[in-house]
Amino acid sequence: MPVRARDLRTNIKDYGFEKGVVATIEAMLEEQGEMRQHLREAVEMLAMFTDRLSDLHLIANGMQNKMDQMRQEQEHGDENA
Repeated sequence: MPVRARDLRTNIKDYGFEKGVVATIEAMLEEQGEMRQHLREAVEMLAMFTDRLSDLHLIANGMQNKMDQMRQEQEHGDENA
């Protein structure tokens, strides 16, 4: 959960100024660390997704080439008959 201004005010009220500010900053740093981890995981997933899309693209191109080849062979077969 994101740290908000009211969290800072509550921490200052509960712990005093210095300890309240330190507690709030620690919470913010923890939150930032979690966010970084989530971003790393998202980037990793996007990289995997991109790899799979690239694989699918190669497969699709191979299928298209094979279909074109079969069509040409069929056309040449029809011409020779």
